[in-house]
Amino acid sequence: MMNTAKVLKTHYLFGLVWLLGFLTVLGCERTTDSSESMKEPASPASMKILANPVLFPLERKGLVGYINREGTWAIHPQFSKALPFSEGLAAVRGANGLWGYSDATGKLVIRQSFQQAEAFHQGLAVVRRPNEGFTYLTVQGKELVPPLFQHARDVTEGLAAVRQGGLWGFINTEGKEIIPCRYQQAQSFSETRAWVKEEQGWKMIDRQGKIIGTDQYTDTRPCHEKLCAVQLNERWGFVNLEGKVVIKPIYYDAGEFSTGLAPVKTRSRWGYIDPKGTMVINAIFNVAYPFSEGLGLVVKGIKIKSLRKPRWGFVNPQGQWVVKPIYHTAWPFHNGLAKVLPIAEDQENALEAQYIDTKGRQLNLTSPSAP
Repeated sequence: MMNTAKVLKTHYLFGLVWLLGFLTVLGCERTTDSSESMKEPASPASMKILANPVLFPLERKGLVGYINREGTWAIHPQFSKALPFSEGLAAVRGANGLWGYSDATGKLVIRQSFQQAEAFHQGLAVVRRPNEGFTYLTVQGKELVPPLFQHARDVTEGLAAVRQGGLWGFINTEGKEIIPCRYQQAQSFSETRAWVKEEQGWKMIDRQGKIIGTDQYTDTRPCHEKLCAVQLNERWGFVNLEGKVVIKPIYYDAGEFSTGLAPVKTRSRWGYIDPKGTMVINAIFNVAYPFSEGLGLVVKGIKIKSLRKPRWGFVNPQGQWVVKPIYHTAWPFHNGLAKVLPIAEDQENALEAQYIDTKGRQLNLTSPSAP
């Protein structure tokens, strides 16, 4: 049985689900296994971004493959773990416990040699080999810079947060330091703003590293739709891109804006507010997440056998159920589909994962073929 509390916590950590999920995308060729050529420095011109296939990762009998939008297996289940496709390639883990990258046919185009591998963003992916530091990989399998970072985040808006010497700063897509490593923590850029942490708290900076506003916060979330969730004195509110408070910090938690709505937590329940701070979807949910493709992922307690069980579903911007809360777990929509875990007959355990469309209709999956 899945630990629901653990799932809820995992989904709402910093990125807030939607990012967690199952985003999808294709590949290029690599004809050598030489670790020396893998470490050859990359030039900016080589960072070609590839086309995205619309494929969705799905696990069957302990192995992960990929289906297309019609429910047909495009890549039979063969990986121990697999991330969604991004910019033409998908990070996949083999039986050796190491990660590489597959194209849309299931062919390994970058060999499985990494202890950690993330999705590609703007032509670069965060990777780390055993006993080495972090670096960035191009779609050709070449390292942008030597693997010297203690930590590294995805490239967003042409910049990436990196940790070196115990402190965080930012580099560009050529590997050049743009904002020196001088912060205790740093979040990725979003809408030309990033949050960095000093001893006094979190501050907003622009792409040149200039501090925006004067306030400092105990916690923050990335900016979306020109508003950024911030925590002050154990309560959450929102500031604009100039750092000015536009929604007072009165909530117990908050997520990012999407489709003109943001999830916020009152004392015990979640609802959605608009950019003026008006509660437009009442706070009746156990948990609520940012909207994805016009639908909000929510959790609601449903009475089953005299007990209330958390069930996942989707609402529209008017707060109406589009996908009723009948699932053990669910993930955000992307490319028209959302991954869900149906409930078993015992009303406790989850069945194998499935995909649904934005009307709640389940895909008719074919049986996975053998290699």
